[in-house]
Amino acid sequence: MVHFEAATKVEDQILYSEPPLWYYPVRESLGQAYLAAGRPADAEQAYRKDLELFPGNVWSVFGLLQAQRAQGKWADAAATDAVYRKVAAKADVTLTGSRF
Repeated sequence: MVHFEAATKVEDQILYSEPPLWYYPVRESLGQAYLAAGRPADAEQAYRKDLELFPGNVWSVFGLLQAQRAQGKWADAAATDAVYRKVAAKADVTLTGSRF
């Protein structure tokens, strides 16, 4: 987790460009690591920050949903599930986490 946390700080300093200079989505991995470590509140923060930067990112929406469920935030999870269903409507894989 320490490396993912450090990588998000580096990633935040990279200048915006299209396509991105840094293509690896660190916060998706950080959120998944937090969930695996039993830290769903930290995972929620990581996914929310990623969604600020990349609205509608299906991976982070799914991770956020998992984090909310893990915390028993059922109303929030229901709202996030509706968003997830919309952004994943044309997905060609079934997600099981915010990273493969």
